[in-house]
Amino acid sequence: MVTAFERLPTDLLEASADLNAPPLTTFRRVILPLVTPGVFAGSINVFSLTMGDFITPSLVGSPSGIMLGNVISSQFGVAYNWPLGAAFALVVMLIVFSGLAIALRQGALESL
Repeated sequence: MVTAFERLPTDLLEASADLNAPPLTTFRRVILPLVTPGVFAGSINVFSLTMGDFITPSLVGSPSGIMLGNVISSQFGVAYNWPLGAAFALVVMLIVFSGLAIALRQGALESL
C-alpha cells in the first residue's frame, strides 16, 4: 500500500488544489481510485499471511481468542475431524482466490 501511495502523480494533486477542491473531495475522487489496486493487493497479502499464522495468536493472545487458522489446525490435529477442517480450509482458499481474481480484474498486480 505504501508503494501505491508513493507512486501517486503529484501533478494530479496539484491540479486538484489549483481547482480549489476540498481535501476530502481530492481523496475521494483522485487519490482513492488510483490507490485502490494497491489496497486490494496489500489486503490480499496480509490476509493470506494471517491465515497461515496460527501459533503466534495462541502464544501472545488469550486462550479464548479464536482465529480461523487455529480452528483449522485444531480440526486436523486435536479433533481428528478432517472433513470439517478441509471445509474450513476450502473456505479460506476461496476467499483468497476470489480476492486475487478481483485484484487481477482491477489491475492491482500489474502495477507492482
